[in-house]
Amino acid sequence: MLDSVQCSARVRDVIGQMIELDQEVDLVAGQSYVLRFRVFAAESEIPDTIGSSVVRPVAPTSDTGSGPLLTLTGAGPMPLPGDVVLFGRASAESLPLIVRGVERAAENDEILHLIDEAAQIEDLLAAEAIPAWSGRAGAELSESAAAPGVPRFTLISSGLNGTGDANRIDYQLAAQTSGIATASYAVAHKLSGATEWTTILIPAANGGGAIMDYASGDQVVIRARAVSAAAIASAWTNNIAITVGTGDAGIPVALDADAISVTTLLGGALIQLATGADASTTKVQIYRSTSASLNRETDAVGEPYAVGQMQSYSFALGDTTRSNLAVDSGFDNPAAWTLDPGWAVAASKATHTPGTADDIGQALIAQAGKFYRIGFSAADRTAGSLTPYLLGGSDRPGAAVTTSGHHSQRLQAVSGNVSVAVRASSAYDGTLDALIVYLETEGCLSQGTHYVWLEPMNDDLVPGPASGPFTLSII
Repeated sequence: MLDSVQCSARVRDVIGQMIELDQEVDLVAGQSYVLRFRVFAAESEIPDTIGSSVVRPVAPTSDTGSGPLLTLTGAGPMPLPGDVVLFGRASAESLPLIVRGVERAAENDEILHLIDEAAQIEDLLAAEAIPAWSGRAGAELSESAAAPGVPRFTLISSGLNGTGDANRIDYQLAAQTSGIATASYAVAHKLSGATEWTTILIPAANGGGAIMDYASGDQVVIRARAVSAAAIASAWTNNIAITVGTGDAGIPVALDADAISVTTLLGGALIQLATGADASTTKVQIYRSTSASLNRETDAVGEPYAVGQMQSYSFALGDTTRSNLAVDSGFDNPAAWTLDPGWAVAASKATHTPGTADDIGQALIAQAGKFYRIGFSAADRTAGSLTPYLLGGSDRPGAAVTTSGHHSQRLQAVSGNVSVAVRASSAYDGTLDALIVYLETEGCLSQGTHYVWLEPMNDDLVPGPASGPFTLSII
């Protein structure tokens, strides 16, 4: 601004013909002033990013002073809250110029080297017919059919506190670093519970935008995806639910997968986590499922855990107090086992010789009515089967196993069961190892494969990207 009377300001609010600026301007009685701002065309498939310059006269004043309030006269478009405007005397003009250089002079003066912005160059270029490119060798590269990475919301704010408008939603997006550049974003939104989405397309260079379709207090769901220059779209982000007017909601970044450790235990698992420097991550929600597909409504494990920056945490899943009731489960001490003639314990395994059906086991005073989980590894099998048993009183057999690998079974004890054993059929030719026996409680995770996810959240329970799934195999 070469004239101290001229200034640039941002509009805070508009009421009728009156506007409020975010800074005070000087007004001299009897002097005429004007306001210059840009008006953009209504939203369409190709957004208007240049607009048209509009000049509106400011109502004269009889008093000299300063303040943030101005009243426009006459008819014409009005600026919108958040718009940048230029204010100055009606007798002066502001020109769009480009500063080529700044040269220092005496008395702390500076000489500005300016050239005309020459916006007409854009019109000339738009009218120019550009010939198809042709290289001197090779063929034109086809557009990639790969999709860009899924973007993430870095900020969602709404209401007066977040945007200055009670009914407005502002959002910011960041592209995921990948080999495919993001040309634009598709942003979809709807009222919570509605079936139809409203989708808008914005250039990636915008970095975000505003939604004015809702009222304060509305519960809104918003999501986004990236679109390449070849019109190939990524997957959608997670649905983010907000209530218009609750203020800013900083979206957490994904937890560092290398700082997450999930250890399988008998009947449960131990999750260890180290948080990073992201200030938006104030809670962590754990999900567990026997399906590899995450369902946030049914798979949440309790309430989110409160966390802080740069700290370590441990979380338990299931019953982590269980211990192996089998003595010498690795078969290192033959004296720990009761062996029928066909079994031999050596070299950290038990080996059965075909010819007779034989048991290998040890004492276990079982509680009647309780379930016991039994796991073992069968290896080098060429024939026959292995069957786990609870023996004594009424024997409780498990299912016969006819393949090599690790196997898990669940047997209910009855009165008189005093030992646990694995019975080899007369034809069984192979080895047995890693015998595990433990008492099942109501807190134990079910036998089989489980999947675990960890999801960061902010104070408003707005989630960031989930980490996982991590796989558990519960005996």
